[in-house]
Amino acid sequence: MPKNMESAVFHQEFSNSDQRTAWEVAGEYIYTAPGVQDTDYLTLTLNVPGYRAQSLANSEMNELSRITFVFETICTADCRFYFLVGYSKWNNYLVEQWKGRNRKQSYSYLIQSNHTVSFTWTFQRTEEFSMDRNFSTDAAKIYSIHITNVIGGVASQCLRCAVTSDKADSSCVPCPPGHYMVNTTGECEKCPPNTYIRTSQPVGKTACVHCGPNTKRNKAYTACLSDCTFRVQTGGEAVQTYDFSPLSNVTGFTSSPRFTNRGLQYFHHFNLNLCGTESRVPASCVDNVTESGKVVKGYVCQSTVVPSDIRSQSMVSSQPFIIGDSLIGVTTETTLGGISSPAWLFPSPQLPDVIFYYK
Repeated sequence: MPKNMESAVFHQEFSNSDQRTAWEVAGEYIYTAPGVQDTDYLTLTLNVPGYRAQSLANSEMNELSRITFVFETICTADCRFYFLVGYSKWNNYLVEQWKGRNRKQSYSYLIQSNHTVSFTWTFQRTEEFSMDRNFSTDAAKIYSIHITNVIGGVASQCLRCAVTSDKADSSCVPCPPGHYMVNTTGECEKCPPNTYIRTSQPVGKTACVHCGPNTKRNKAYTACLSDCTFRVQTGGEAVQTYDFSPLSNVTGFTSSPRFTNRGLQYFHHFNLNLCGTESRVPASCVDNVTESGKVVKGYVCQSTVVPSDIRSQSMVSSQPFIIGDSLIGVTTETTLGGISSPAWLFPSPQLPDVIFYYK
């Protein structure tokens, strides 16, 4: 196990066991060891010293660092797998959780604060206490953990440096906005019109991504936007014009009441801002329960709200996450960019529906 990682066992019920090893190394992955009780919390914590200064390439997205890990859960019971981030393993908050069996998959989390230096993975086989070990073979596996821009970190790959116009300057600088780097020469070439740069792959012409239908790239060459207008030919030469400008304002709505198995009432709250120019105010969802005050922003976001007993707050909001942060296109087609819109959602055959596609 790396020196900056540690594992621990936390017993939910009284136990005389002094077991301390929760995660063990096994070749291509690390996995949860069999616990004394099925209700044990098996935690794995990774601490990093901090991050380098924010790079120019990621300043537009407010990306200080990014953690990506590949995991799998093999469960026969109602297991839980949690991912928490924060200042330490004692001062953190829940980011995401998975229930039951989950196939091998990758998960990424954007780090935007120098205070986020501790990452914890916790696995619990079941919440139902029993003296018998019925689910000791249930396990979580982590195959890889990759964090960018860490102080004292090492490179996982090397990229060709762009050739600058000033040959005397040997520093490596990114290509100008809207340009990609040619693999063979290192020269910067301009992308075709109405395309944006895929930041994860700034080398080669494939880095230039065409904007979807009825969208235009922004000035920073990082995304495509809709101006809230749409025109469609409905038959012959007739053109139907739509004005969606009211959708450029942030709108919120709440689901019908839901209840936990203990009878606690809660709601899912959605905020959305479906189109607009670069100066638009994005939809945001917040966490006002923990000290982190986490805020996520995008086109569509969701949070869980619970009625509050605190006089200054009628509702408390938690677990915010983004549903859509990039606009793929606006069209009457029912499939776009690998996303399908079920026909039963739009039953009217007379007038084609205008569909906004997001990722």
